[in-house]
Amino acid sequence: MRIKILRNEYVVVGLDFQTQMSNAKFRDENTFSVAFARAFVREICQSAGAEVSAELKAAVGKLADAAQKNKEELELVELFLHLSDHSKQDF
Repeated sequence: MRIKILRNEYVVVGLDFQTQMSNAKFRDENTFSVAFARAFVREICQSAGAEVSAELKAAVGKLADAAQKNKEELELVELFLHLSDHSKQDF
């Protein structure tokens, strides 16, 4: 019920850590950050689809690029900065 309320004002992205990430994805900060970024991008593209703004698509694209290019160096701080960029967009 709360998710429906949030959808009036936000793009809601649901992630299930049990089904979308194995235990191996939690072994270190970098591995988790990359796995989280990929799951987030995949989920927002599938669930939000055409409803998202061009600004959100650009922010998601930057996160996807960061996860791809920085497989060895994407840390939580960088992940949080990218997620912060998503929340600053006027969706």
